[in-house]
Amino acid sequence: MEGGRITDDTRIRAAKPTLDRLRYEGARTIVMSHLGRPEGKPNLEFSLRSVAEAMKIRFIPDCLEPVGDLSDGEIVLLENVRFYPEEEQNDHRFSEALAEHGE
Repeated sequence: MEGGRITDDTRIRAAKPTLDRLRYEGARTIVMSHLGRPEGKPNLEFSLRSVAEAMKIRFIPDCLEPVGDLSDGEIVLLENVRFYPEEEQNDHRFSEALAEHGE
């Protein structure tokens, strides 16, 4: 990423077959990731919004925000988990909060 632009889509292309299969099978999929070193606070330079746009999937602007009901085959991408300092601290309450998104 550079200036909010994707400069290397290798990882997106690598994930696409798996996500396509999940969509085809009707899975309700929540993707979470980290990017860069934003020092535990939101930083647009490290936002994953452009990744969601490139993948044509719904974007959730806060990784702890409720996702809501997903349709069969729907995929959403959560905002960068490193926008919270607890991510790099391996805080168990943070991981439990993220786990609330799924089964």
